[in-house]
Amino acid sequence: MRTFYRLLVLSILLNLVVCSWSIADSKYPEKPITLIVPNPPGGTADLQARALVQAAKNFLQTPIIIVNRPGGGGAVGVYEVIQAKPNGYTIGVAGPGNCLMVPLISKAPYKGLEDFLPVIKLNKSPVVFVVQAHSPWKSLGEVITYAKANPGAFRVGTPGIGSLHHINLEMLKEMAKVELTHVPFAGGAELTAAILGGHLEAVIIPPSVIAGHVKAGRVRVLGTFDEKRHPLFPETPTFREVGYDITQCIYTFVYVPKGTPDPIVGTLHDILKKSIQTDFFKKFAEDNGYIIDYKGPAALTQEMQQDYTIYKEVVRKLNLREK
Repeated sequence: MRTFYRLLVLSILLNLVVCSWSIADSKYPEKPITLIVPNPPGGTADLQARALVQAAKNFLQTPIIIVNRPGGGGAVGVYEVIQAKPNGYTIGVAGPGNCLMVPLISKAPYKGLEDFLPVIKLNKSPVVFVVQAHSPWKSLGEVITYAKANPGAFRVGTPGIGSLHHINLEMLKEMAKVELTHVPFAGGAELTAAILGGHLEAVIIPPSVIAGHVKAGRVRVLGTFDEKRHPLFPETPTFREVGYDITQCIYTFVYVPKGTPDPIVGTLHDILKKSIQTDFFKKFAEDNGYIIDYKGPAALTQEMQQDYTIYKEVVRKLNLREK
């Protein structure tokens, strides 16, 4: 009988705890939410975060406060989110490079997907392969033909070693069995200056960075790394269309610390899903070359697991891991 009563009391206490959690979760959010951006103000991730916060005001009684935590390729900001209390009041916005690639190539204080919970995918930005407008190459096929005849002579710039742009380049080299020389830069501004100045044969760059120069007739887009053609460049084929199934895109998502209760994750997801469906956020995405690409927690986790497998293999092949 004593054992019975002990089990009964334990069951009652457990139910009380569960009920208290449910009540607390149902009131979320009761206070301001901190959104950590692992990049400086004015950057791509920062601008997307600010647009998201603006759109979310329609569905929240409490504000979302943006805090920029740049450093370590995004590791500083990501780690701050991972270490926060799992209560939904510290969340992060980032890209796969920050959360998946950085721990693969550096001694980051986190391992990757196992350390956080994806909440929602906001959008994607397929990168494009760009040459000068007056260059002799009018198609990807002509680039490959030239590169095979002149091994190493064709230089391609990216925003850095280990970037998704770099991964796409290495996959192209492997699939096309061609030698292209990788030239890493610090970011989009430097890449743009290099291609406009004729210091490189090509760059792999986000559409939002180069779109104005395409319209002005200074550069030409030869291919898009995505499953579908980019709406800004509907006449430009994807790499898949010309025989190279390379679809790695930059994308932006929101995540929370591991251990965050499911009801809180669900509430946050629902708020942000409605936010990216607003006319305001859709216009922001269109104006900046982003493609709304919604995915919920389960689908996003699956996509990131697949990406992590690809990144891990590329890092191994290229020996990109810091010693």
